[in-house]
Amino acid sequence: MNRRTFLSIGLFVVLLIQMVACSSIDCPFMNTVYTTYQLKQGEEQADTLRDTLSVWIHRFDATDSVVLNKAVNVTSFNLLMSYTNPEDSLFFCIVHKGSKESQVFSMILDTVVVRKTNIPHFESVDCSPKYFHEITDVNYTHNGINLIEIKNTSVTYEPKNHFYIYFKH
Repeated sequence: MNRRTFLSIGLFVVLLIQMVACSSIDCPFMNTVYTTYQLKQGEEQADTLRDTLSVWIHRFDATDSVVLNKAVNVTSFNLLMSYTNPEDSLFFCIVHKGSKESQVFSMILDTVVVRKTNIPHFESVDCSPKYFHEITDVNYTHNGINLIEIKNTSVTYEPKNHFYIYFKH
């Protein structure tokens, strides 16, 4: 067997071992859980956001983060949940543009507090720790939000509508 054939076979075996070794770890690629807010109006009819919505989350270490930036013309949106905090404080900022002629803008700010139970989720010793959540309550101000209903309390990797949100028009 010549040297070139020997190196080719050796390289193939090394690549094969690496592929098998990597596939034996069952860590999920997407390991963050999100809540889904479905926009509704009236008798649970679908709604579309006509104004601009930004959402940021207040963190206990005083570093707030934008989790939704300038969404418009959407019927639903996803927001991540904190890893182990017992509640998430969200700030919803709705910017309403007046007519093109007037160039008047109005801004409405609402606070949403989602209370939850954090459930440790074990995947593998090779994976970082994960948490699923069980939503226990939601409180909110009524400046631009008319109603938020909890539709599915279990927050896992499975995409579901967790909240129905009704905005004032």
